Amino acid sequence: MTSVLFGNEIKLWYQQPSKDTSDALLIGNGHLGAIIEGQVALETIRFNEETLWTGGPSEYNKPDACKSLPQFNKLIAEGQTDQASDLFKNKILDSNYKPATMLPFGIINLEFPGHEKFTDYRRGLDLNTAITTISYIVDEIMYKREIFATAADDAIVVRLTASDKAKINFNVSLDTDLPNAEYEFVDNSIILQGQLDAPDTLKYYSILKVDNQGGSITANDKQLQIKSADSVTIILTASTSFKHFKSVRGKPDRTCKRVIEAISEKDYASIKRSHLHEYQRLFNRVEFDLGPMPEIPTDQWLNSFSDETVDPAYWAFCFQYYRYLIIAGSRVDTQPMFLDNLWHPSKARSSIGLVGTYSCVEVANLSECHYPLIDMIEEMTETGAIIAEQMYGISGWVNMGRCDIWRYCGPDNVDSKFALRIAESLWEHYDYERDEEYLAMRGYGPLTEATRFYTELSSKTDTDISLAYDFLSGFVHASRILDRDEQLRIESERVIAGIDKQKIIDRNYSTDYMSNLFKNLPTIKYEKFIMPYFISNALIYSNFETVELLPALPKQWPDGSIKGICARGGFVVDMQWQSGELVKASIRATKDEPLILKYKNKTVKLQTKSRQRYDFDGQLHQIN
Repeated sequence: MTSVLFGNEIKLWYQQPSKDTSDALLIGNGHLGAIIEGQVALETIRFNEETLWTGGPSEYNKPDACKSLPQFNKLIAEGQTDQASDLFKNKILDSNYKPATMLPFGIINLEFPGHEKFTDYRRGLDLNTAITTISYIVDEIMYKREIFATAADDAIVVRLTASDKAKINFNVSLDTDLPNAEYEFVDNSIILQGQLDAPDTLKYYSILKVDNQGGSITANDKQLQIKSADSVTIILTASTSFKHFKSVRGKPDRTCKRVIEAISEKDYASIKRSHLHEYQRLFNRVEFDLGPMPEIPTDQWLNSFSDETVDPAYWAFCFQYYRYLIIAGSRVDTQPMFLDNLWHPSKARSSIGLVGTYSCVEVANLSECHYPLIDMIEEMTETGAIIAEQMYGISGWVNMGRCDIWRYCGPDNVDSKFALRIAESLWEHYDYERDEEYLAMRGYGPLTEATRFYTELSSKTDTDISLAYDFLSGFVHASRILDRDEQLRIESERVIAGIDKQKIIDRNYSTDYMSNLFKNLPTIKYEKFIMPYFISNALIYSNFETVELLPALPKQWPDGSIKGICARGGFVVDMQWQSGELVKASIRATKDEPLILKYKNKTVKLQTKSRQRYDFDGQLHQIN
């Protein structure tokens, strides 16, 4: 998870195949994800589909749980964990609940006889194009693979070419560990289909189609054999019978066939062009420069770092790689990113993990990629209302710490605690976009019901209080903007006023703190989702009306620039700095909003107009 930048290029690249999945290359379109190791003689592309989960639609069903909860909390407080565990299992845990797990879908096997010995190997992922490229030479012939996941056509695409005609010879097959798998060969295609073990579980379906230019294709022993082709395009799509969190009655065969029929009307150049246009409209919004990079492979570049001498460009990559992963894993009308589940399927994740995954999505100028999480929160208001009523005996909705595709909000173990911080996303999206229609029609309802649960809750810990501050404050602002729920707003203000400010998480960091944070490579497991949050906080801090530039610029980043970063209030910000000092800044307003602009001890106040740009020098003197 490191890169090399060549001019405007942002690339990971290596001179050898992947040793394990830690340096494999990831592609995705929100719906499908794949891991590419770049092996030569036998390439295995592991692919996943976002809705392939165990379990099925379910609801928490323990109507008398609220009668046992006070006794359970008392036992926990007294340290009687064995008795508390027994009470939890018998009176609070839904005995029908089984944790849901996302499953790996399958593997595309590409076997190239005679390619065991090769030279001039190179594999890479270009973040500017979201295309993985693998090239090598065998017997003086250059072979090249281009692989990408296109959101425009909802498919994984593999393009094989060679420097001479009629030189492409390989076998392709599909494998899976899923139960009840059946294979069928139809018209240069492999169909993989089946259903998970239990009744009323998901059906799955995938089609791999091969389109050859020159040469021949034959089906033989569970694989397609391609001989003497000039070039080959492989298209893969996959789907399940998941319709929504309450239904598994979708038609995955129809979905896949529709995708294949539509993409088959296009040639490869058109497929690639559509992919680039759709991807780059998102990725190209932000440019981040922290200095030039040497033209050496990624692993060599990483190994050149020593303690407290991390190349600043690594952090620019970190931020852009986060943006790449969000685009690859979270699109409109897809499931939210459960960290890296699209590439490494696992059990349900914590709601706090989801908050962390999306903590930087707005400031990274990827607002529409926030919608899968917002969609999920809206759906959880229904399942979470059952938990609020049956476990706590109050109104509103609540999540007990885990999230899965079935929107189960109940407890799954004795340590489960209610988690409402996820509701912050509803306000965050509005605060950056200032879209009042969204707030009125979508964000406000779930935010209000989360607030209602919290204000009615009789027992709150210090941790509960510190995590509730932001979404309660968001509700108060939203209530004033829409002029709704005055009594709940008054009660929320009373709760906020009673919160000890020392227990609130401070997100306004110092230069010394950031300098210490960025002096070494990150060692935490999910640095690709967490570090971008700190990177953005070093560059910009914003609240309801205030935007502060370079509030905690690390000493290791003396010179740099960023274009397209977002701030609350609907502002898009460009900045350049030298020797640790701001040189110039531009603020583009997307709404008519007041702005308090700060840099060090300088402050400017102005009323901005939508679609207007405001330019400033390093002293915040307006220059246009």
